[in-house]
Amino acid sequence: MSTLPKIDEENLRTVFLSPFIAKLASEVIQQQELLRATHDIYKTYHQRIHRVDSNNVVSKYINETEWLKSTLYDLLDEEFPEKKAITFEEEFDAFCESADDFIAKLPKDIVLIQKEERFVPQAGDRFGLRLNKRLKNAAFNTLKTPQKIANWFRKEKKPIQRWTHRVPLRLMMRHFFVNRFVQAGLPYFRELQALKCSALNLKWSIVREINVEVSQMLDKNGEGVDELLKHIDSIAERKNIAEKIETLDEKLTQWQQSLQAELKKIHADFISAIEIVDTVELTINEFEESRIEDGKKNYQAEFLRLFNGWRNTLFAQLDDFQVDLELYHIKYSSLLQFSLLNQSCRLRIKKTIDENIEVICNTFDELAEKVNEQAKSDEDIGTLLKNRRVAIKSKLESRIIPEAIEAIYGQNIPYLLDRLEYKIKEQIDRMKDVRIIYSNSDYNAPINKSELSHFNPKELVMIDIFAKFSEKNKKLKGAVVRQLEHLQLNLKELSGIVDYNLESAISSLGDEEKQESIREIALEGIDRTKNKVREIETELDKLRELINTQLKTSIQEMSKRLIDLTVNENILNLRMQLAKARAIEKTKFYRKNIIKTIRRFGPLSWRFLRAKYFKIAELVNRFLEYIGLKERENTLSAELSDFLNQAEEAIEKLPYVYRRLYRIQPLEEEVFFEGRTNELKQLNTAYENWKEGNFSSSSLIGEKGSGASSLVNFFVKDLNPDKILRYKLNKSYSSKEDFILFFQDLLKTEHIHTFEDIVDYLNNGKEEIIVLEDVQHFYLKKIHGFDALNLLFELISLTARKIFWVIEVTTYTWSYLQKTINIEGYFKYNIHLSKLDEEKIIQLIMKRHRVSGYNLRFESANLSKSESRKLNRMSEEEQQEYLQKDFFSNLNKFAQSNISLALLYWMRSTHEVTNNTIVIAKIEQMRYNFLSSLGETDIFTLHALLIHDSLSTQEHAALFHQSDKQSKMTLMVLEDNGILKNVDGRFKINRLLYRQVVNVLRNKNIIH
Repeated sequence: MSTLPKIDEENLRTVFLSPFIAKLASEVIQQQELLRATHDIYKTYHQRIHRVDSNNVVSKYINETEWLKSTLYDLLDEEFPEKKAITFEEEFDAFCESADDFIAKLPKDIVLIQKEERFVPQAGDRFGLRLNKRLKNAAFNTLKTPQKIANWFRKEKKPIQRWTHRVPLRLMMRHFFVNRFVQAGLPYFRELQALKCSALNLKWSIVREINVEVSQMLDKNGEGVDELLKHIDSIAERKNIAEKIETLDEKLTQWQQSLQAELKKIHADFISAIEIVDTVELTINEFEESRIEDGKKNYQAEFLRLFNGWRNTLFAQLDDFQVDLELYHIKYSSLLQFSLLNQSCRLRIKKTIDENIEVICNTFDELAEKVNEQAKSDEDIGTLLKNRRVAIKSKLESRIIPEAIEAIYGQNIPYLLDRLEYKIKEQIDRMKDVRIIYSNSDYNAPINKSELSHFNPKELVMIDIFAKFSEKNKKLKGAVVRQLEHLQLNLKELSGIVDYNLESAISSLGDEEKQESIREIALEGIDRTKNKVREIETELDKLRELINTQLKTSIQEMSKRLIDLTVNENILNLRMQLAKARAIEKTKFYRKNIIKTIRRFGPLSWRFLRAKYFKIAELVNRFLEYIGLKERENTLSAELSDFLNQAEEAIEKLPYVYRRLYRIQPLEEEVFFEGRTNELKQLNTAYENWKEGNFSSSSLIGEKGSGASSLVNFFVKDLNPDKILRYKLNKSYSSKEDFILFFQDLLKTEHIHTFEDIVDYLNNGKEEIIVLEDVQHFYLKKIHGFDALNLLFELISLTARKIFWVIEVTTYTWSYLQKTINIEGYFKYNIHLSKLDEEKIIQLIMKRHRVSGYNLRFESANLSKSESRKLNRMSEEEQQEYLQKDFFSNLNKFAQSNISLALLYWMRSTHEVTNNTIVIAKIEQMRYNFLSSLGETDIFTLHALLIHDSLSTQEHAALFHQSDKQSKMTLMVLEDNGILKNVDGRFKINRLLYRQVVNVLRNKNIIH
């Protein structure tokens, strides 16, 4: 016979209650920590906004509110539940493990003797049970009658035992203390999830109220700051997070007490069940394994329903909260960028007025003063006016007005507008692509998965909101460019106005006018010119006001539409509108494709055969030229020569702002910096290693125009300029004497006369970084032509601990020097500028164009007949897309990832400028095979120019061991044909032919 193991309430609390409550407690603690972290964020925000001073209030409050949102956004990431479905056993693993261990140690079954109460009817028994007990008792007595009779005759009586009953102990433990206990505990788990959502709603409500107050302050242009602070203080008082934390503690205590009482009741029921199981009162089938498993499945299903429902609620609520934060982040970021741009425009325009426009006014004041002073002197008024007329005309046209025009364009206002748009788009791009949306904004109950849907907030913002803002910004840029051009025209007219008025005064000398009258005529003319200057000053202020007014309106409209998306109903409506628009567009697209296919079907075979015919004819002609049966055209055509020589003239006809955007010079603006992040990272790594005391001299190797100087600009951007020496070589240095003279010039001292002096100067000087660009000028390909370069390498080696050296050299020079003097060994970091992919080239071209404010149209020029027919069957939009793709294909073939060549090709392709629209036309394909037929002297001249970058007549003569006269003739013929350019007495390869020259030299196996 078995005995019942000791199972008291203390054991049960340890095994079942404690781990279950521990799980709830861990969730409560986690939620309290998140609430405390949130409270700390709000508290810090509260302190920060109270510390904001009165200067630039708007931008500073935006900054602080931005900090609040970004910090809170990161914290919310920690609250997202697991995406996968989690079972009860995974969530309450400690409880399940404790229960399994305890139950496993118990006997599977025990056999106990039934108590007398199991045979005798008890008060409260049902009628049927009473009857069964009497029958059972009668049967028992009948069966035990022989034993009773035998006991009459026995000396030692045998006790009459009642029947036994089997207790399935493990299964009963699972039924009562797992299945029933879990079912009793799940409501508290449900309540915990509801409290999580409630806590999240509390945080959300605080953010919403802060948004309202800050938005109202921003709408008043920064006024009402005291009111804002008062309201934020009241928010902190009303929305007490500490109370929510305390509520969680109270709830946890309440749950523990309730579950403890429930466990006590379950224990009592368990003891009662043990006494009656496997009797007429309680069948043992109630505890068969299948039923226990059913009970387990029931609480597992209930848990999954609760968990998944509340998980859906949390996901939807957190996503909704974060989308709100993202949208407000974009709004505040846009307002901040607007505030910074407005401030920058104001300062830049003020600087232009103070430093340039006032200079013009002062010039006219000085002239007026001289005219007035003439009355007190014996100088003839006519002589004075004639002299001053020539002087002021020269002064205005040669220096003052060009400087003023450059200053106005140097404000880069279109770039600032484009940069603002870029910064806003950058924030939009950071939005998550996929979010959950729930049609109801109440998050206080479990949500079925079927009630949720996914959407792309980034797409909604980009397509519906940002696109409209971008279009308005584009129009504003166009208006700004037109205003700048108008200002440029007015400035240029000033010289003519004052000149005409002075001329009028001078011409009146012959009309018997008195000197006083002539002086008055001159002074009136000067005053009229000054009034024109003041009008220009007013126009500059109007330009700032135009930007402020229109951009502010655009930003406010965009902000309003962004905040509209914080209402889920608006998102759903917008999604439906976009889906409808897409469906219509798709229908149109399919309809067009069907029509195109039908229209193409007839002439398709004819075009195919015709194209094949021309292809075969071209191949046959090439073959005949190759075997000599047909003469090859290798002469430089007059058309090509004119094209090369007129390139600069064509570019000069472009609007000033456009030429300025595409001018080939190192970049300063980060927004235009493309594709060199890896190289910049390598250079920064080299510099960091040098700071740690390592030898880290570096070289930058790339084609001329591949962006090395721009890379250096961004490398030194944040470094101390007082410790940097930077020099761009533009003439040749090859001898030891050249080396000394170069460093005297570089270090701006004449006290160094030897190599050792230079070493001592650098090792004891303040300089830390020396950047030498275009080092291809530091040698000449002749005997003793490498002396300066070898001394440079020795200097780098001797000063490498004190100086971080960076040299920049072209690819083909590097290749030549590597084969001759193993240049690579002199540097620790050899950074080769990688080729930019075609998409990067297109991006850097189009970014500049967008900044210009001009519209863009591609013209169908130089197309074949088949291409023209193909184009005629397209819509206007499709034509522009086709022409743009075709144009950039040709541009990339020409540039082959060279940034300067790409910019040059774009400018040379500008056909005309009409109605604020830049018209781009494909350049007619030229035949450059004449380069292959150039004489040896010309070919090797091109090679020398490629590896030296530029040569003077004397340097060319030294390289080719011939007279200056012979070299001059060679270089001038190449210049006349447009192959070379003469810049300040130094000859360079025409950039339009740079790629073709490289290809010819490579084909002739001169370079590799």
